[in-house]
Amino acid sequence: MCCKRRLLPLAFALVQGTALATGVSGVKPTVRWMTVDFPPLFMVTGPGHGVGDYAQGIAVARLGDYEHQLQAVPPNYQRIEQEMKARGDVCFAGFLKTAARERFMVFSEPYLMMLPIQLFVPADHPQPPATDSAVDLAGLLAAGTFRLGILGGRRYGASVDPVIDTYKDSPSVYRRYSKDQLGGLVSMMAAHEHGLDGILAYPSEITYLQKQPKATPLALRAYPLKGAPAFMYGYFACSNSDLGRAVIAGINQTIPGIRAQVAEIYSHDLTPETRASYLHLLHKEWGVELATN
Repeated sequence: MCCKRRLLPLAFALVQGTALATGVSGVKPTVRWMTVDFPPLFMVTGPGHGVGDYAQGIAVARLGDYEHQLQAVPPNYQRIEQEMKARGDVCFAGFLKTAARERFMVFSEPYLMMLPIQLFVPADHPQPPATDSAVDLAGLLAAGTFRLGILGGRRYGASVDPVIDTYKDSPSVYRRYSKDQLGGLVSMMAAHEHGLDGILAYPSEITYLQKQPKATPLALRAYPLKGAPAFMYGYFACSNSDLGRAVIAGINQTIPGIRAQVAEIYSHDLTPETRASYLHLLHKEWGVELATN
C-alpha cells in the first residue's frame, strides 16, 4: 500500500512549492485552495495524503498561469461554501455537485467515482428493517425510534439530503461539527452516548478509520440506502467568477489523465469485496481498468 501511494508526496510537494511562490511576481492571479482534514479524501495531518490532495496537486502543477495559496480550514464544508460565496478566488477539490451549490460555484468534469453513502450500525445494536439488504432511510427516521449521526455541513447526495433536511430541527438526526467528526460519531456509538443508533458514511471512510492504530474497536454492519445511486462523483469546484470559470476550464484538461490513478488510490481504502464491485463500475462507466489485486 505504501508503494502504491508514493506519488502522493510528490503531488503534494508540487502544491506546496507553488504556494510558496505566491506574491513573488505580483502579475499572475491568485487561486486560494481550501484544504481540510477529511481522511481518506484529504489528509492535512497524519501520514500520507488523500485522493483529493493528489488530484489537487496535479491540477495546481499544471496551472502555471496562476499563483496558488493553500488555506487550511476546519473540517466543515459549510465554511468552504461561505468562502466561495464571499470571494471569487476560492477552489476546493472535493465537492458533490448540488443545485444549491451550483448557484455560487462552478464545477469541473467529475474526476473521482465513489461508492455511495451507506448506513453503518453497530453489530451488537438492534438492526434496522431492510428489504433486499437496503434500508429505507425516510421510513426509518419517520418511525421515531432510530437516532442517526451525520457530519455537520456535509451533503450526502440527491437521494439522501432531502430526507435529512426534513429533520434539521429534530433530535432524530445528530450533527457533529467537531474536528474528529466521523471518528467521534463512531466513539459515541461505542459508548452509547446520545443514543446514536447508526451513522452515514462512505465505505472508504469507515475502512480507513478502522485501520488506524487508535480507532475505536467497534464491529459495524453496512446497509445500502434505498434509492441510492450505484456510484457518486467527486468534483473540483471554484467560486462562480471569471477567475473560477477559467481555472475550472484548465482543470478539465487534466481530468481524463488522472482518473485511473485517482481511482487506484481511492480503492486502497475499500474492503476486497467492495473493491471488486467498485472496479466493475469503474470499467463500465469510465472504461478505466485496474488490476484486481
